[in-house]
Amino acid sequence: MKKQAKNKEIISGISLTQEERQELSKDFEQESFTFIAGPPVRYGNFFGREEIIQNLFNLWKAFPMQNAAIYGEKRIGKTSLLLYLKDIIDNPKNSRFRKEQQIEWLSKSEQYCFIYVNFQDTDYHTPKGLLEYILQNMKLEKSEGLNLSLSEERPLSEFGRILSGHLIRPTIILMDEIGVVLERHSDKFGNDFWDGLRAIATTKLEPQCLGFVLASHQHPKELVKRLSDKEIVPPSQFFNIFGYINELKEFTGVEARKLIASSPKKISDDNIDFILKLSELKPYLLQILCQMRLNQLRQNENNDNWQQEAREHIEKRKIK
Repeated sequence: MKKQAKNKEIISGISLTQEERQELSKDFEQESFTFIAGPPVRYGNFFGREEIIQNLFNLWKAFPMQNAAIYGEKRIGKTSLLLYLKDIIDNPKNSRFRKEQQIEWLSKSEQYCFIYVNFQDTDYHTPKGLLEYILQNMKLEKSEGLNLSLSEERPLSEFGRILSGHLIRPTIILMDEIGVVLERHSDKFGNDFWDGLRAIATTKLEPQCLGFVLASHQHPKELVKRLSDKEIVPPSQFFNIFGYINELKEFTGVEARKLIASSPKKISDDNIDFILKLSELKPYLLQILCQMRLNQLRQNENNDNWQQEAREHIEKRKIK
């Protein structure tokens, strides 16, 4: 009855205290999903990508911070990867990590700051909104009178001055869905903005402790073409600072089998082969198929009748 009362408070729009919100969150966390399709995969539900993760963290073990771009088709796991990088730094002792997961990729990781920006969020569709959010989440050297508010007229210049005087910790900006602002808001995020951001990252800071990771559906060269298509000539050199570029593809067979093996009920070898083939090793399809099979096993239906339903289900969801 206590939980029901809390839920009624939320539905009726009554505000809750921070303590009540935390307690309510714990109620829901007690029941966790083994397989997840749709929302980003976090903590112990994250599998694979170890080589990419290792390569990325190698870029940030010393100054200057280097930059990376991750691209790939929709729902291949770009957002999950970016959030996983942040989770490792922010919450390395979180109980939701699996015991065998490697989370110690950096020495003195507590000194690092990872900031995630999803450009689908309308709060970041102006330079002022974007840069103020980044400032508010940085681990800046505090001083009396430090003002993190920026003007509408010169937000990037003010952002650079604040960083020059107060940024001392290695900081990585994780920019997700950057194609959104390039395609829809290039009038606000034009050449001057990207050139200025490049200058801050590469020459204005000492030490050079600011790095970027971009995630998009397209290779950085294609992103530059988007700028050119918007009659920005010549396109900004910002997109040339990404020395590490990786196309995120389907899982390897080993990665896929590790995900399947996490099922709390054993999936037979025949059904594993079926899942691997039908999913084409694509993470989100693997998640869907594993959950379908697990649901059947939980209902004590240990047969292969689910396979035809699975074929029809996946065919509707494959990206054309």
